[in-house]
Amino acid sequence: MSLTLPRESFVAIAAVAWADGWMKKTETEGLKRAAKACGLSDGDFESVEAAAKGGVDLATLDVSGMSGWQRAVTYAIANWLARIDGVVNTEELKNLRSLGKLLDLPQAKLDAAG
Repeated sequence: MSLTLPRESFVAIAAVAWADGWMKKTETEGLKRAAKACGLSDGDFESVEAAAKGGVDLATLDVSGMSGWQRAVTYAIANWLARIDGVVNTEELKNLRSLGKLLDLPQAKLDAAG
């Protein structure tokens, strides 16, 4: 069992962070540092950089290869990042709901992550 998060996790987190139309430089740098710490390959890291730079549509992500814990941790981090500034706007909530559906997480896990 892998104990790291895949590229799709970081791209999904960036998509939620971009829901309000921008991502703070500190958020971008933190996401990129975390991706590097997870040992993403150069190509995967470039995908994360691109998503952090301009966002991405969640519908384009294939999360079928993610384990249950990777899905749960991805959602929890995205939820935390959306809430960290104290304001969760309508678009962020919409993207969080979309991410929860995409990750096929049960309501109890979604609630726990919140």
